[in-house]
Amino acid sequence: MITFFFRIIKNGWQEFWRNRLVSGIAVIIMTVALTVLTSTYFFYFLSGKVLEILKDKVDIAVYFKQDASQKDILEIKNALENLKEVKKVEYISKERAFEEFKERHKNDEIIIASLEELEENPLEASLNIKSYHPEDYSLITQYLKSNEYIALIDKITYSQNQLAINRLTKIINSFETGIIFICIFALIIVFIVIFNTVRLAIFSKKDEIEIMRLVGASNAFIRGPFLVAGILYGFLGSIFAIVIIFLGIKTFSPYLNSFIPEINLYQYFIKNFFTIILWQSLLGIFLGTFSSIFAIRKYLSI
Repeated sequence: MITFFFRIIKNGWQEFWRNRLVSGIAVIIMTVALTVLTSTYFFYFLSGKVLEILKDKVDIAVYFKQDASQKDILEIKNALENLKEVKKVEYISKERAFEEFKERHKNDEIIIASLEELEENPLEASLNIKSYHPEDYSLITQYLKSNEYIALIDKITYSQNQLAINRLTKIINSFETGIIFICIFALIIVFIVIFNTVRLAIFSKKDEIEIMRLVGASNAFIRGPFLVAGILYGFLGSIFAIVIIFLGIKTFSPYLNSFIPEINLYQYFIKNFFTIILWQSLLGIFLGTFSSIFAIRKYLSI
């Protein structure tokens, strides 16, 4: 069995090398497809992190009237924290708001002089609310407006942030849909190329296959080399693809890190290198094997 197995591998390599021009094209297409699929994964990871950062920066602020007591505001804060849509609520007192305002404008002499002329703090206490999902802000706003709390509220900034929140939600949904279509398209291209490559190899060996049948070669011995060739297309394509991905990430990661310091794509790649190369190799081998089996079953009737 071991000798039989190694003969099939040897014949598969010879089949791959004999048609090296066609095999090279198949490997190139496989490399491009796997590069696209892996790049799509990294783009998905990167976009997900960027969207998380953006979502973390999006919030709504509830400003309270001057006569609203701290007790009432904290009561509203506790009520909001019990909502399943709410991730975090931060209370900013009038005094804190005033100090933060002065700190932001400490270099503006006119504003500082104006503040010193004031007899009382003109700023309002507020609650900054963050939700788990951008679409939840409308529900939180409706909750605040439909309760007795509305008598204490001066302004809710949801209307000002609504456009940004809606755009962010659409980007998330559109991106997830686009990722699915890109992956399906790449998989179809790989299948068609490998399928036709194996089909051409079968047709080019038609006479040789007939002779092998006449001398009593087993079905596995005849089909095996074509299957091995398909595996080689996938394995070599995955190796070349990971090299391209590595070089691309190493080149562009410093530029990306300068724009988005919170994300280090190169570090993520190195940390998950073995997992990435394992899954990419398995995907390449699976695609090559599946396409080869399909072509063998259709064009190599034994």
